[in-house]
Amino acid sequence: MMFRIMSALAVLLSLSLPVGCAVARADDRSPRLVWVNAFAVAHPDYRVIHEKIPRPRHDDRSIEIPLEARWPNPTLTVDTRGRRDAVLRATPQGEVEAPQATPWRLTNLLRAVGHSSGRPDVAAAANLLKTLRDADVRVLAVVEFAKPLPEDDVRALWPFQIDVGLFSPAQLMPVAWDYSGRCDAKGFDACKLGVKDSLAGEFAAWVALLTSEDQQALSSFGLDLAALEASAQQGVYHGMVLNAYPERLLPLTEASEIASVRIADVALVDQ
Repeated sequence: MMFRIMSALAVLLSLSLPVGCAVARADDRSPRLVWVNAFAVAHPDYRVIHEKIPRPRHDDRSIEIPLEARWPNPTLTVDTRGRRDAVLRATPQGEVEAPQATPWRLTNLLRAVGHSSGRPDVAAAANLLKTLRDADVRVLAVVEFAKPLPEDDVRALWPFQIDVGLFSPAQLMPVAWDYSGRCDAKGFDACKLGVKDSLAGEFAAWVALLTSEDQQALSSFGLDLAALEASAQQGVYHGMVLNAYPERLLPLTEASEIASVRIADVALVDQ
């Protein structure tokens, strides 16, 4: 594992009305590296709009982060439903105030990863996808594998973009890492590290920056450092969140490697 440097700060974010809670001590590193990534790992049901985040200074006491509930239209240039800014703010005592999280349908589907009812889910999804096949829509789906798969096997099944890789079964939520498409979107240079477009590689690179001093902060939003390190070292997918046309998703329902396919949302392409 890469040499680990400096302590990290992680904190739970959400899109609901603020309820102040002191969860961790701040350090002098960029909030983009730690705060934003911690939210994305713990809350794959929301999308951090990385390209809209200003580059913070190391001494910033707050950072404004555009967030939205994930949904089937991936357009980045149009403000989609549910988008708003969340502010992480360090207190004079070195703590961070964060609002409560608000669960929605995708949240509940993600919490079922590792506890699905199996092939009946696949059959129901297949029927819905067949119905939608000729419609001009996109579908947001949670796909669970029958057994954990390495990234090469996942890419053989799905050669298209993976919106979110799920690297553990759900406890509160699966441990996750989402696609950004930019080398430095998450506070470190993924291209320099040679892991651009590898969700497993980027996730492992981030975990390598954490130390045991971060455990208290990680615990504040349900993450455990030892579990993160184990997931990063294994580098296997337990599932994925996909944003795709129905006809592309349909073949997955016929693959023996798939344990469950559940549809979170459907939207017209031009919405």
